[in-house]
Amino acid sequence: MTTRLRLLRSLHQRMMADLVRAHPYARERVGWVVGRTATGPADNTLVVAYDYLDVPDDEYIDDPRVGARFNRNVIRRAMQHCVDTGDSVFCVHFHDHSGRPVFSRTDHRGLWPLVPPLRTLAPQAAHGLLLLSLDEAVAIAWPPPSKEPMACSVRVVGRPMGLF
Repeated sequence: MTTRLRLLRSLHQRMMADLVRAHPYARERVGWVVGRTATGPADNTLVVAYDYLDVPDDEYIDDPRVGARFNRNVIRRAMQHCVDTGDSVFCVHFHDHSGRPVFSRTDHRGLWPLVPPLRTLAPQAAHGLLLLSLDEAVAIAWPPPSKEPMACSVRVVGRPMGLF
């Protein structure tokens, strides 16, 4: 069983343009990648991302203990998107360095609990977390047939193509 996330180069560029912008007090920005899920033979899952939902500046909470904290309206919008479309939702953020990024303990503790409710609202879709660096990406996904989350390959499609 494998899970793959595919992003168009134009979508990746739009996400990066938003995620690298400075915020008055948040040290990181957060957004949501939405996509369609297809499950094939041997429960292999493909998520094709088609949009990026940014978090408006006024919906971040000033909390110096974390890179970014956002209010419940942000979570509500992601959940409503699941209800309205049944599509995949991945919470995405950016670590400002080259090389393979690594989810921090804070990322796991603060962001991963957002995923199970998304699965409840759109059980036929894969949901998860996506972390970008300047030149690589990693993702954790919970695809529909799986009882556990798993690593998810990420590929940016377009010129130049990126394999992560």
